Amino acid sequence: MDYLLCAQLNTHHSKAAMAHLSLYAAEKKADIMFIQEPYCYNGKPCYIPTGYQCFHAPSDTNPRASLLIRKEIAHNFMLLQQFSNSDNTIVLVTTNPQLYIASSYLPPYDTLEQDLQAIETFINSVKPSNLIWGLDANSKHSIWFSPTIDKRGRTLVNFLALHGLITVNEKGGPTYCGPTGVSWIDITATTIKAAPKVQNWRISEECTQSDHNLIEFQVSIQTHKNNLNRVVTTHGSTPLKQETGISSKQKSRCGTRSGGTGYRTPKRRKSWISL
Repeated sequence: MDYLLCAQLNTHHSKAAMAHLSLYAAEKKADIMFIQEPYCYNGKPCYIPTGYQCFHAPSDTNPRASLLIRKEIAHNFMLLQQFSNSDNTIVLVTTNPQLYIASSYLPPYDTLEQDLQAIETFINSVKPSNLIWGLDANSKHSIWFSPTIDKRGRTLVNFLALHGLITVNEKGGPTYCGPTGVSWIDITATTIKAAPKVQNWRISEECTQSDHNLIEFQVSIQTHKNNLNRVVTTHGSTPLKQETGISSKQKSRCGTRSGGTGYRTPKRRKSWISL
């Protein structure tokens, strides 16, 4: 058994946060990074870490959701343009069985039902059995350990239940620390079948230069040794859009935080993956 190392972060349109993400990626060598509100210029995310491809939907506005995929495995990922938009990036991983990865930003307005329509259309059309969905939900509910519950949280919980999705968040402090206080609004959700594959979900103490904390987790996979080191694919694909009460310890994540986390990097991930 091997692992894909995943990270999830809202960089809040910050150059500094995107620049620091490059340092993080170089050290940790994350395979997949779920990014919300990346820093953009002329409609494209900028400061993409070296060695990564940025997947996002073509749009007239700056995308608020993207996926950064390590180039060695990026040929296994196909952007589903028909279901993606500026706030939702959905990709198919050409594994057997198939895996779907999604990154979403749900703006904090009274439009949650409308904002969920893109994901709902995808789920109803594809009926994915293996889906991992990282999102800044701007919603609060005890299901993902928020000490408060709001209307958006109740709406989102009902949506998850309706479509057979569960959250894999673990208790570990707030995911947002900013001028408005602290909150638990960043979520990792999966289908029931994919949930056991998500392991070691945690809130990192990494200094992010953003008002959101970085989330790390692993996705268990199996490797096909006869397919290692492939750099091209013969699979057909949709055209890709690529650009290269809180404890004092928890409070420290909101300000300047030291980089070392003691997190053990998993075994090196291979270039061809299978669930």
